[in-house]
Amino acid sequence: MCYRFCQSKGFTLLEILLAMVIFLLGSVSVLSLFVFALDLHRDAIEEQKIASMAQSILAELKGVDVLYGLEIKNIEGIKCKNFPDYTYDVLFKDIGNNALWVDLRIYYKRYDKKQEFSFQTVFYRHLPQRQ
Repeated sequence: MCYRFCQSKGFTLLEILLAMVIFLLGSVSVLSLFVFALDLHRDAIEEQKIASMAQSILAELKGVDVLYGLEIKNIEGIKCKNFPDYTYDVLFKDIGNNALWVDLRIYYKRYDKKQEFSFQTVFYRHLPQRQ
């Protein structure tokens, strides 16, 4: 009788090792989710920063002489004031009816790989009236 009672008491070494392996697999899975979520968070912050820069650059362009003059010049290789790692190009295309197609491309390096974001919009020019 004591033999049965003594045998069923506690866990065996094999059961403890199996429980530790299961716990370890679960922990590694959860940790990899955190790493993935952190990378997504960094991407979202980067995209938000770039969208804010694009909005600022396009707002500046609305007051530039390029929209008021007859000659259209592309802007290439300009470094951003507040973000020195970023450069941008602005390409203009006359689409008629005093409208300009504006293509803004922002470049930056991340993980030694050059990334590019592109934004497009249409600006209407205010040309001086000919007399």
